Amino acid sequence: MTDYQTLIDRYIATWNETDPLARRAAVDGLWAEDGSYTDPIAVAEGRAAIDATIAAHSPESPARIAMKMNALVDGHCIRALYRASMAGVRVDLNVRGICCLRPGVPGISENIHVVSVVGRLLEHSRVYTFERNGERTVYIASADLMPRNLDHRVELAAPIDSPELRAELMDTLERAFADNQSSWELGEQGAWRRRSPGPGERPRNMQLELMELHARRAAEARPAEHEATSD
Repeated sequence: MTDYQTLIDRYIATWNETDPLARRAAVDGLWAEDGSYTDPIAVAEGRAAIDATIAAHSPESPARIAMKMNALVDGHCIRALYRASMAGVRVDLNVRGICCLRPGVPGISENIHVVSVVGRLLEHSRVYTFERNGERTVYIASADLMPRNLDHRVELAAPIDSPELRAELMDTLERAFADNQSSWELGEQGAWRRRSPGPGERPRNMQLELMELHARRAAEARPAEHEATSD
C-alpha cells in the first residue's frame, strides 16, 4: 500500500530543496519521465521542465498568486491553489462570499491567506494575478471560480497589458488585503474572524480609501474639463 504521507513529505521537501543535484534526484524519484505538473501559474511537461519550474521559485524570486472574486467553490481550482501553496507559493485571496478553500492547514495551505471585504458597496469585480520570475500577469474576468461559471457558461478573462492599469488593479488588491475595518479573515477551521487594527496600526478601509481616491481624481479633472469647454 502506498504511504501517502511519505509521498506528501517528499513532495514538499522537493520544492524546498536548494541543491540543484539533490532537487533533480528528488524530481526523478517522484515523477515519471513523461510526468507533468500544473498549477495556476505553471505548466511543466517532463522531468526537466518540472525541475526548472521548481528552481524558478526561490526566496530570491518568490512566486505569488493574488485574486479577487465573489466565490471560490470549484474543486479543481482549490486543489490547484493547494498545490501552489505546498510548492511555497504565496497565495492571497479576497473572496467576498462563499469560500470552500481552507487556508492555514499545515502542509497543505499554510501559504494561503483569505479575506472578505464587506462594506457599504456591493463588490462584484474579479481580478486574477500571477507573479513568477519577476513577471506579473493580470486578468480581469466575468467568472468566479465556481463550476456553474467554469463548466456551464461561456465566460471571459481579459489580460491587462497596460502597466498603469496593472498597477491600479494591484493597488486595489493590496488595499483589500490591508483592510482592517471592513474585512474578515478565514481560519483553517472554516470560521471567519473580524479584523481590527492592532496596537500602533493605522485603520485601513479599502472602500473608503477608493472612494476618497476617485473623489480627488474627479475634483482634479473638473478644472481641465471646464477649460476645454470654455475653449
